[in-house]
Amino acid sequence: MASVPPGSFHFLEDSICVALWPFNRPSFRYILSMQIGAIVNVTGYLDEQLDVFAAERGIDLYHQFVEPPRSLSDLEVWAKHTIELILPLSARTTVLVLGAPRDRLEAVFAACLRRVQRWALAPALSEFRFLTHGRSFFEQEQFIESFRADAVALPLSKVPLFLQLHNAASVSSNIYQFIYTLSYILSFFCFIVIDGIYICI
Repeated sequence: MASVPPGSFHFLEDSICVALWPFNRPSFRYILSMQIGAIVNVTGYLDEQLDVFAAERGIDLYHQFVEPPRSLSDLEVWAKHTIELILPLSARTTVLVLGAPRDRLEAVFAACLRRVQRWALAPALSEFRFLTHGRSFFEQEQFIESFRADAVALPLSKVPLFLQLHNAASVSSNIYQFIYTLSYILSFFCFIVIDGIYICI
């Protein structure tokens, strides 16, 4: 049976988990139980206990400090950089370690990831509010609405499977919608032509 994650851990996909700093004993127990493959720490905080834990368990540990955003323009750079950092590693179960809850970066990352997955705005904002415990933050929500998913650049070889499948489904849905619209227009045009011929006769 899978372990119940501590409150500071949230799985966004089967292979992507976000966790808030600092770690405690339940955090380490949970990571061990879930057979995590990689930990990406973007907080800038170094912890010898985390280093030793990862080395002893064969977990790849990446300390990639990403400057915390201080404005909305910084937030776009932070979200883009962090998503591009985490997605290529998600072939294995990966934990992204973020800063304190007051920064709301966990919720911003989740919503921006959903936009990259081509989610509509409403469900992406719903996930943001879920992770902020139902609270609404106007500036961050305005940013999520304006976030350009196509700004996230990844080589095709590094796009994770779950994102490939999701994008393929989105393309298929768009093609179906196009064909449906085209057939509707053609049937309407044929009706006009046939009706015109009937009137002439």
